[in-house]
Amino acid sequence: MNTLVFDIETVPDVEFGRRRYGLEGLAAGQIAKAMFALRRQQAGSEFLPPEQQRVVAISCALRSGDTFKVWSLGDLTSSESELIQRFFTGIENLSPNLVSWNGSGFDLPVLTYRAMLAGLQAKRFWEMGDSDDAFRFNNYLNRYHWRHTDLMDVLSGFHPRNRVSLASMASLLGLPGTRRSSLGYAAAWLPRRSRISPSSCAPGRAAALEHGDFRSPKRARRERGGDRTGGRAHARRRRRGARWQDRVHRRSVARRAHPLPPHAAAPPAR
Repeated sequence: MNTLVFDIETVPDVEFGRRRYGLEGLAAGQIAKAMFALRRQQAGSEFLPPEQQRVVAISCALRSGDTFKVWSLGDLTSSESELIQRFFTGIENLSPNLVSWNGSGFDLPVLTYRAMLAGLQAKRFWEMGDSDDAFRFNNYLNRYHWRHTDLMDVLSGFHPRNRVSLASMASLLGLPGTRRSSLGYAAAWLPRRSRISPSSCAPGRAAALEHGDFRSPKRARRERGGDRTGGRAHARRRRRGARWQDRVHRRSVARRAHPLPPHAAAPPAR
């Protein structure tokens, strides 16, 4: 039996934003900001829906017999369509049982939408028993079948109110989990926080971020050669922010304790 655990990383599809919202003439970064702002107005969150995402990395962990392998599909030069084609080709060849975290709610919809855009085929993924009777009552599409196990969905009892983030689950189990705070979602914030333009972010460049889900911060620093310069700068920024918040708090307390008289608070007449 083959078992494939998978996770994708995405960035905003700025070409979609340019066409959908009529943003011709704007730079990719400006279009991404506009997409985030519009989404925040509509849903109260900047996280974009699946059709507005572009795949930049797909990482997998495959258990086949006594072997276990972890890797990211493609390389630094691989296009989005090549990454998606490799993923569905693997399903075609191996027919593995898929395991994901929120894969039904995000990863697989994104992959199928982008496959439609690229004109790719995924016959085995869409098989529902017409050509193979084994898929009639156990396929990749049915929420309650086991050929694809969405762990977030299953562990919550298929109830949206009980869902937890992947980061929270890692903390619960004491594991070195992801730094992301969403429900195992892909990093729609990647272009802004890493200063990478959404249009110039090659699919393979997100592999380092993707592999970050499997490493603890201490191990990541050790593999970078022990360079803590970035960590010290971050600590300085945190201390400056804390001092600023403390000054604001002290001023607020002082104003409440010694309010100005009405004539002093009013602006001078001209």
